[in-house]
Parts: sequence; C-alpha cells; structure tokens
Amino acid sequence: MTEGRKLYAAYCTGCHGENGKGDGVAARALPVKPADHTDGKTMGVLSDAYLRSIIEKGGAGVGRSSFMPSWGGQLRPDEIGALIAYIRSLARPTQGSGGKQ
Repeated sequence: MTEGRKLYAAYCTGCHGENGKGDGVAARALPVKPADHTDGKTMGVLSDAYLRSIIEKGGAGVGRSSFMPSWGGQLRPDEIGALIAYIRSLARPTQGSGGKQ
C-alpha cells in the first residue's frame, strides 16, 4: 500500500485531495469536481478494469471529463495496480472491485 500512497500523493492529490475527497487545490479551478474516492457507494460500482482504463487513458479516453489526465505514459502497469489498490482503500465503507463499467 505504501507505493500506492506515494503514487497517489504524486499524481492524484492536486485534484482529488490528500484524503481522496475530490477537494485538492487544483479542484477549485476545474469546471467538473474530481471524483470522491472516499465514497464507497460510487467507487464500489467501478471495476478495477475501469479504474485502470481511466488512469491510463484519462477522462476523455473513457468518455468522462477531459480534465482527468492520462497517466499511462508515466506509470507502469504494476504502479497503476498499486494506485488502484490504494484508491480502493480510501472508500468508506471499503468496496471491492466487482463493479460495473
């Protein structure tokens, strides 16, 4: 989980916030609020494959906000996996990866 936490701090907190609530410093300037990774109900319906896709391709790559950047060029597959595991740990109540999308 440590690697995922470090990656989240480096790549995600600017928009999603330190605690994953979608309240990072850059979020104020965005026309679309970043996802709240602490919302177990919302995160529970998103599959790991979908999270991997949005991290790799960015929001526009999956029909979502173009303000979510693509990180596939910067992150290795194992790093994205660690990031997904960390994002899952933020959701309250913690949800699994059997969701939709």
